[in-house]
Amino acid sequence: IIIKFEEHGTEFSATYLPEVAREQGWNQQIAVQSLIRKAGYNGSIQEELLRKIQCTRYQSSKHRLTYQEYVAIVGHDPLKPEKKRNRFVFF
Repeated sequence: IIIKFEEHGTEFSATYLPEVAREQGWNQQIAVQSLIRKAGYNGSIQEELLRKIQCTRYQSSKHRLTYQEYVAIVGHDPLKPEKKRNRFVFF
């Protein structure tokens, strides 16, 4: 969920992954109010402000894998230092 709005010449925007509201147990009203605050808006949240909000919904997906599966996919272990090759520079 992405919200965007302008108030007093200032543009505000904020986003939550789609599952955040569900995981927090928020209804639509609470989620939008939270996004408004996340955007940095500290004023009063009235109907006039809510009408100005442009909202975009999107989907996300979660996948689980072990660290070993991740290493196999990326082709190296990012936590282990890479072997340095000897490089000679000739002038």
